[in-house]
Amino acid sequence: MLKIEEQLFKEFNLEERHVRKNQNKEIYYLNLSGQDLKEIPSIVNEIKSLTNLSLGCNNISEIKNLDGLENLETLSLNNNKIKKIELLKLPNLKFLYLSYNKITKIENLNLKRLETLFLNNNKIPKIENLDDLPCLKILGLARTSITKMENLESVSDLREFYLSNNRISEIPPIKGLYEIRRLDLRHNNIEYIENLDFQKHLKELDIRENPIKDFGDDQFFLLSRLQRLWIDKAIYDKFHQVRYLNWSSGVEINH
Repeated sequence: MLKIEEQLFKEFNLEERHVRKNQNKEIYYLNLSGQDLKEIPSIVNEIKSLTNLSLGCNNISEIKNLDGLENLETLSLNNNKIKKIELLKLPNLKFLYLSYNKITKIENLNLKRLETLFLNNNKIPKIENLDDLPCLKILGLARTSITKMENLESVSDLREFYLSNNRISEIPPIKGLYEIRRLDLRHNNIEYIENLDFQKHLKELDIRENPIKDFGDDQFFLLSRLQRLWIDKAIYDKFHQVRYLNWSSGVEINH
């Protein structure tokens, strides 16, 4: 392992803080962000003890040289040029960050232990292929051109869902999505707030910057655990249901 460590410092512009070792003097953390890499270095695949790998802010276009990292739990590839997701052989991966890339489709994610997935700022028009992510709890799909909330039945344990700055026009009835605590729908095209009955555990809801025209009957009364609501002041002033929610339930209203 010492040889690999020496090679890392020789090949890349690293400081001591970019490489961390455990009690057994094995590398468990490696930060190769901002190295102007065109591809993931093959040496990375030799560090079998690695649990946390950061490759953000590079020019990587393809995900490869990671198949041997069976202990990897956190992988950050934000701000690269990746066009396709190809991650099938990382059995212990829990946290995956792929925001600010050129990805156009959610695919090839057979990650049974994944808990957090961020794909913000890509060009992904559709939510799909989440069937092999049974442990997913946090999903970020902000600024991805998504038009519908769909194909979510398989991620029944989802707790936080970030969908701001998209093209969503309605909140559909969604079966199985009962554990949501935070839902961010800011800056979409939603005109009617309805079908909130699936969100009985919801604590935080953001619906600012939507062209809201009306609320379905008793929508907020279905959210018995709601603690914080973000809503435009003009909408708050217009609809008595929202004001009553603040008065009767003590929900914190933010504009």
